[in-house]
Amino acid sequence: MRCAAVRCWRSPLVAPSNPALAERIATDAAQLSVAGQGAVPMALLTTSGSGLDPHLPPAAARYQIARIAAARGVPVESLERLLVQHTEKPMVGPAVVNVLALNLALADNRPLVNPE
Repeated sequence: MRCAAVRCWRSPLVAPSNPALAERIATDAAQLSVAGQGAVPMALLTTSGSGLDPHLPPAAARYQIARIAAARGVPVESLERLLVQHTEKPMVGPAVVNVLALNLALADNRPLVNPE
């Protein structure tokens, strides 16, 4: 999973009114767009002030599942279960995916099976 997609390292702090920001978002959206999946989630196109976003909304993580499944040669269903396992539901606010924990589980190379 990508936290704030691929442009964390090149994301200058610019005002929302700066045309360069709109151009960068449009370029990133075109690069990340997946046919048949609708619009790229905004969380994949924007960054925090630090550019290091440890969590993503579930929809942003889910948007990347087909790409990751193909790259890793694992079934989409296995990644969906892993995503659910690493989704945190705080007492206040929306659910978020712990990207670090999810990436560590992916890197662990354990068989992606249903633990039930």
